[in-house]
Amino acid sequence: MPRTDSSASPEPVWLCLHFSQLALAVFERDPARPAIAIEQRRVWCSNRDNLEPGLAVSTASSLYADLLMLEREPQREAELLQNLACLAYGFTPMVTAAAGNSLLLEIGSCRLFYRGLSPLLALLQSALEERGHAVLSGVAHTPKAAWLLARRPHLPALIDERLHIEALYTQLAAVPIDDLQIAANDRAALQQMGLATLGAVQALPYAAVGKRFGADVVNYLQQLWGDSADLQDFFRPAPVFRQGLTFLDGVPQRQMLRFPMKRLLQRLCDYLRARQLLCHVLRWRLYDAHAVQADIVIELSRTQNDLPALLELSRIKLDQVVLKESVFSLSLHSEDFFEAAPASTQLFPDAREQDEAGHALFDRLRARLGSDALQRIEPCESLWPERSWQVADHPTAKRPAVRGGGPRPLWLLPQPQPLRERDGLPLWKTALTLLRGPERVDNHWWQAEGASRDYQVRDYFVARTHDDRLCWVYREFFLPLLDSFTASEQASSEDGATSAVAASEPLQPLQYRWFLHGWFA
Repeated sequence: MPRTDSSASPEPVWLCLHFSQLALAVFERDPARPAIAIEQRRVWCSNRDNLEPGLAVSTASSLYADLLMLEREPQREAELLQNLACLAYGFTPMVTAAAGNSLLLEIGSCRLFYRGLSPLLALLQSALEERGHAVLSGVAHTPKAAWLLARRPHLPALIDERLHIEALYTQLAAVPIDDLQIAANDRAALQQMGLATLGAVQALPYAAVGKRFGADVVNYLQQLWGDSADLQDFFRPAPVFRQGLTFLDGVPQRQMLRFPMKRLLQRLCDYLRARQLLCHVLRWRLYDAHAVQADIVIELSRTQNDLPALLELSRIKLDQVVLKESVFSLSLHSEDFFEAAPASTQLFPDAREQDEAGHALFDRLRARLGSDALQRIEPCESLWPERSWQVADHPTAKRPAVRGGGPRPLWLLPQPQPLRERDGLPLWKTALTLLRGPERVDNHWWQAEGASRDYQVRDYFVARTHDDRLCWVYREFFLPLLDSFTASEQASSEDGATSAVAASEPLQPLQYRWFLHGWFA
């Protein structure tokens, strides 16, 4: 039946992660206290070896006086398994959820990337232990074989980073019939025939098994041994992150919520890194026994997926919350993500490091002082220099496109300062030397303001003073608009174009004055 050629390992290598205490992991509890998850008054799982699944609740409670009994919450178990799938998705793109709170990972294709299977297994095990998850693992050449081996305390059958087929088949042969993923009546029938292990079934030909048990059992055995394809429905992360935690006895103090917040943020960061995304808004919600007690919204000045930064901001906002009652549930929600740019290492430090430090400071100040406490100045679309900036309240507001032009000084005067003139040049203590210009700026005749409705024109120059200081000056013209400009005069233009003044008759300035508008650094 199975292949026995041990000269080369099969190309695919499957890893099964079995989370035997997943039903308990969804609850915030003391890990040292005996606990069981129950379903229909029977033990589903426990954190004690002598409290086996299927044991009656009455029997379990008689063994431990302080036993914590928790009713299963399958929906939250599924959410936690999805989060663990996101974590695994960061190691390999081929992840699938399996029966019995398990994940199946195809890791053979990642062998070269991690320089072997052992480094990959060590990294994955370390990531799970860091997050406090108890896990059993099995490694085999097919998904179903890995699923079986994860139920028993076996070591991975690896030699020189490849599966050792003989050791693998020895492990599979010892698997009891009760562990097979076939119908219960088929398992019972096999046991009635005197077959106790998978190795005993292995000796039977497929034809005999099919005649006695049907095509489903044969197909299962062929997929288990790798004699037929076992197609998997691979996991894809959900487009929105929304997870929560429940506290059995309630949390009376906000400082006690810091560690649960860290757990949820760790799950969010696992989700973001698996999908190579960044978030920009976090929404925390705290529930008491009956309703929502507090909402916390954190808007980031830049998109990110850094756990320490998100945790610091969440704790700052949490310190501002006043709890009237104990918190029985905590949830974290985030959506509208942005794609993360590939990380690269720079040979020399650049301005991005300082920019990130500035964003981090801005986020901390805004989280502590409030969203309206900080503002910034940014450019806006306007021809007039004194109107070309605005105060922005939102740190992530998109900066408007600004028209190009000549050089602009760092310092503009609050009001342009009139200058005297000598021989056509402006005076500031002495005559200024015009270095660059003119750069013409006008307000357009249709935007003229005031009762006189003057057409205002400025010619800007970069000038130098007697002590070599650079300043920004302009010469302003005032051109009164002609009220007698009628529709009949517009029609007199042969090409039909309309303008305030005919192009063949250039406007002559009636008067002009010089002004000092700013200083260059």
